[in-house]
Amino acid sequence: NVLIPGMWSFCLWSGLMLHWMWSNYGLRLLPSLAIALQLFFASWETKDLVPRPADYRAGDILMERLQKIEGPIFSPHSPWYPVKIGRPPSAHLIAIWDIKHPTGPLAKYITVLQNDIEQRRFAALLLANTKEDYGRKKYYRKTERLRSNDGERLEQKTLMPKKGWRVRPQYLFFPK
Repeated sequence: NVLIPGMWSFCLWSGLMLHWMWSNYGLRLLPSLAIALQLFFASWETKDLVPRPADYRAGDILMERLQKIEGPIFSPHSPWYPVKIGRPPSAHLIAIWDIKHPTGPLAKYITVLQNDIEQRRFAALLLANTKEDYGRKKYYRKTERLRSNDGERLEQKTLMPKKGWRVRPQYLFFPK
């Protein structure tokens, strides 16, 4: 998010520079070639973005497991999963970090999340790692990594985002 103004400025100035080259020097081929090369080398292969059968199976395992949990689920790394099973949405980790900033205008509101965890308002915490706390260590116990009903573990690289921040849901924590 913090890079957006810089990216916007870069795009604006690149466009203005290309326009200037086009208008003043008639360099039509060079800007066109530069843009074509950039698109070619920076393009994403759609085959790399398509989920594999193992990803679909892992998603089914995850949804089956979450469906068995009664009550709200806190899932900051992937807040859309509770919604997929009809539960209230979860706060996204990046939003929590924005609030948690000590110098930020909303820093005092992190106590709302800490109080919810202390009061065990969440029936479960679905986390990608064991780093986030907010009182979790004191009030929630860890279970094993996610498994299907028959004990099948998620394949190692399933549910991993293809682009962006590479975290995936792995751990369930339940109130002590």
